[in-house]
Amino acid sequence: MSSPSRQRGMSVDVPGHLHHEENIPNKYTALGKYGRANQEQMNATKLAIKEAGWMDDSPNGISEVDKEPIQPDILQSGSK
Repeated sequence: MSSPSRQRGMSVDVPGHLHHEENIPNKYTALGKYGRANQEQMNATKLAIKEAGWMDDSPNGISEVDKEPIQPDILQSGSK
């Protein structure tokens, strides 16, 4: 008969130390073919944005933004 910890997806390597088998890489935790392609595309985009300087600090500082919401002159419903 297996121990209760084995039944719940846990194993014991060292006496008194439990760990979840979820930490072991398998086909459900690793990226697949499309996930790897998507990750490579995101990394390339991130690099392009950094190289273009879009992530650099602005030499003029941060512009102030008016946080007051715009009020429309005419209120219209979604359907007429």
